[in-house]
Amino acid sequence: MCLKTRKYVKLRPLNQQGAVPMGLIQGDRTPRLPVPGFPGIESAMNGGFVPGTVTVVYGGAGLGKSMLMLLLVDRMTRVLPTPALYCSTEQTPEHVKLTGSRLGVGTSPMLVAYETHPEAIGRLLHRQRFAVVDSLSNLARVEPIAAVTGTLVEQARAHGTALILVLHETKDGDYNAPRQVEHLVDCMVHLEPWTGGLLWTVVGKYRFGPINQSTLLKLDDEGVPYDPATRESR
Repeated sequence: MCLKTRKYVKLRPLNQQGAVPMGLIQGDRTPRLPVPGFPGIESAMNGGFVPGTVTVVYGGAGLGKSMLMLLLVDRMTRVLPTPALYCSTEQTPEHVKLTGSRLGVGTSPMLVAYETHPEAIGRLLHRQRFAVVDSLSNLARVEPIAAVTGTLVEQARAHGTALILVLHETKDGDYNAPRQVEHLVDCMVHLEPWTGGLLWTVVGKYRFGPINQSTLLKLDDEGVPYDPATRESR
């Protein structure tokens, strides 16, 4: 489904919200962003990503989180009226390009940035419909991770951006951040190795759908994730 034919809901600036009667709020018209190429993720997210919300995706080191995020940004770019954004806090655009070329998205019109300051990342979200920050963990050296998360949540709300924050996993399988982070965001997703692939599971919290919804992503011979429902790995 191409979002170019849809009329986006315009989110009011946070300082102009005010109080309005519930019956006059047109939240049911807020379109979810579909996830082309990954219908299983779209289903697990109860129909797609909600504009102006923040999802944390966490998993172990070397699992393939960054590859999956690059693929998601590329797929979203194909249907959004403006290119989606992949912001790395760990790799330069040139390094991201090397990974992207391996994934077959080296010529994608998606936007790529390298930034380590939360305020600068917030400015990058202006006019963005979908964005990924990979990873949130690396921003903790600037200020406490809960404060960084709060800043990015506010920016996502203000700009109407569906934002994914990538987090690393601890040795005991939990996310590597204070519990306050979970309270600030809208959804928590655990990415873990499964037989022949990766399991995407909504865990703990989701404000816009049920939890414990999972989808299995397969890995091709080069370790690139794809949705077996579409067989689209590149």
